[in-house]
Amino acid sequence: MKFQDVLIMKPQDVFIMKPQDVLIMKPQDVLIMKPQDVLIMKSQDVLIMKSQDVLIMKFQDVLIMKPQDVLIMKFQDVLIMKFQGVLIMKSQYVLIMKPQDVLTMKSQDVLIMKPQDVLIMKP
Repeated sequence: MKFQDVLIMKPQDVFIMKPQDVLIMKPQDVLIMKPQDVLIMKSQDVLIMKSQDVLIMKFQDVLIMKPQDVLIMKFQDVLIMKFQGVLIMKSQYVLIMKPQDVLTMKSQDVLIMKPQDVLIMKP
């Protein structure tokens, strides 16, 4: 995705990343998931979000990351989950948030991290 790219997923859309897929979002990229969207990342998927990326999940969105998935958010990234968003991380997930990252979870959001999950927020 190039600068100012916008990936919009409408209701009931399904975005599936298979093993070893790489989704790279560069500065000012926007990934918008609307009601009932499903983002599924399978083993060894890598979602890389660089400076000023915005991942917005609205109304009942589900982000499912399976074993060994890596979600990397760098400088000034914003992960916003609104209204009943569900972020499910299973064994051996790594969520890395670097300086000035913002993880905002609003009303009734659910962050589920299972055994061996790692949520790292650096200074």
